[in-house]
Amino acid sequence: MIYKAYVDKEKTYEVQTQADTILLNNQEITLDLCKINDRTYHIIRQNASVQLELLDASYADKKFTFRVNGKVISVVLRDAMDQLIEQMGMSAVQEVSEKEVKAPMPGLILHVAIAEGQEVKAGDPLFTLEAMKMENIIKSPLTGTVTSLQVKEKQGVEKGQLLAVIG
Repeated sequence: MIYKAYVDKEKTYEVQTQADTILLNNQEITLDLCKINDRTYHIIRQNASVQLELLDASYADKKFTFRVNGKVISVVLRDAMDQLIEQMGMSAVQEVSEKEVKAPMPGLILHVAIAEGQEVKAGDPLFTLEAMKMENIIKSPLTGTVTSLQVKEKQGVEKGQLLAVIG
């Protein structure tokens, strides 16, 4: 699989995965990877040690936020289909004026950090969702006002269930 990886909107890499091999800009890289927990890894590459923690993940949008040795970085991946759609001009960026916030997985809402009418900024925590014995912070995808709140604390939710609307 070949991806374009956009790191902090500043750097672009071509990442190719084949069986046990990773190519970064057509050069094979070797990683010694040690999983610390579900969100944290210790990586050694060319005698350099890196602590990598997954802070936020939107698998549908292929957008990820990591803390790498204390520095927060964002990564957007584009596979071959995404790249083709972009080349065809079908992915024109549109201004987001309203966004539905949906549950990324089934679980239990432990905490609601917002109320209807509240102003939020992109990245502000909205909910704490417990799933598979892990607490996940669901953050605001944009700056705006909470126009609709659909869940309450201690409520079970299904994957894709509407939690809130921000406009």
